[in-house]
Amino acid sequence: MAKERGEIWVYKKNYNNESELGVIVGSTGESILKIDMLNSIAEINQDLGTYDIVLENWEEIGLEKPSVVRLKFSEITDEDLISKVATLDKKDINRISQSIIKYFSA
Repeated sequence: MAKERGEIWVYKKNYNNESELGVIVGSTGESILKIDMLNSIAEINQDLGTYDIVLENWEEIGLEKPSVVRLKFSEITDEDLISKVATLDKKDINRISQSIIKYFSA
């Protein structure tokens, strides 16, 4: 299954088979970052971690609620992917990449 960096997928978590929302990162598409959908922007701002990235155009890309990408990495296989939901724009992909660089250089 072809998957590209910046695609948002519903995927099965390896350890308990529950599904989560995540964004594909890395050039080979084998890592995914968790996305949390929250009820409001205010809720996101209260719960924002140092390396979290608020998706600015969540509505435009088709997400139902304000969303934040958490730097919680998981390794995935094609069998873990359930359905593609959306694709991030270049600006959000770059913001996520910068946060990953900051995280690993801290």
